[in-house]
Amino acid sequence: MSDTHSHCANIRQAVEVFNKNRVSRCLHAGDILSPHAGQAFRALRCPLDLVFGNNDSPEEPLIRAFSDIGVFHHAPFGFEIEGRRFLMMHEPIGLDAIADVRDYDCIIYGHTHRHDIRIEADILIVNPGEVCGYFTGIATVVLLEVPGMKAKLVTLEGSDEVDIFL
Repeated sequence: MSDTHSHCANIRQAVEVFNKNRVSRCLHAGDILSPHAGQAFRALRCPLDLVFGNNDSPEEPLIRAFSDIGVFHHAPFGFEIEGRRFLMMHEPIGLDAIADVRDYDCIIYGHTHRHDIRIEADILIVNPGEVCGYFTGIATVVLLEVPGMKAKLVTLEGSDEVDIFL
């Protein structure tokens, strides 16, 4: 997920989607915006990793608000899940150069508010779009199956339907 921009109703919907699908780890690619958004994540039943976005300042109040919910990281944040290498960032600065190096199996980014699921040079590139729905009118998240690296875009209730499977 990305770009929640403190839209708590949509965050709660996203959490319901993740819990219903028994997601084992939730990733947030930045722009939470406000510490009060942390309340909407409380029902999440899996670990939460977040990277700071360009609108996530000051950082300390967010870190405090999420201290018992998730862990914030500075981007780019590299990690592994089930033997697959991931890189998560907010802004897609240098995305093509990073993909060219081929050190990762999946690169996750946000910032543009537009979903993007594609494979380039054997790397799955994912922008889950925006949870807030403020810019595109479509609130989305992505479910990613690891280690199979299959991505599914899920449209939250009240948004225009968009189906993408890869």
